[in-house]
Amino acid sequence: MVRRTCSTHTERNTHMTATTTERPTQTVETTATQATTTDTQTEANRLTFAVAMIAVMFAVMVMAVVGAVTGIPTLMFASSVLAAITMGVGIYTGVNLLEAR
Repeated sequence: MVRRTCSTHTERNTHMTATTTERPTQTVETTATQATTTDTQTEANRLTFAVAMIAVMFAVMVMAVVGAVTGIPTLMFASSVLAAITMGVGIYTGVNLLEAR
């Protein structure tokens, strides 16, 4: 039996059989610290987005109040459209935040 060794693999030739190549296996392990860091970052990003959506909601509310007080229909229509969009995104984000916990 002939055995040749290289830095990347070992070849073993036996009598009248096929060549088998053995390669060292590499395992990648994720540590609990990496997983915790990723989860914390993801949660922080979601929370930041939720806070931003709350700020947008307050801006739209102010816009709606100004539109109602001044009686400008364009401002009231724009605030209602933005309010509907903000409400949808806010509900979706809130559900995702609750699911993540």
